[in-house]
Amino acid sequence: MAVEGQRDAKNAALIPSVRTLADSKLRGDHYRGSASLDLYKGSLQIVAQRLQKVFFY
Repeated sequence: MAVEGQRDAKNAALIPSVRTLADSKLRGDHYRGSASLDLYKGSLQIVAQRLQKVFFY
């Protein structure tokens, strides 16, 4: 009985670390994705400014 309780406690201790690792990977991908999205938005703004100069000036 005591061994079974220790095994359960050990398994319970492992679960948060796995969850934390998965969460940190998701956060990392999220930040990488938002950085590339910001770069994309910036390049669209530059193209829009150049087109305005061509058509309106």
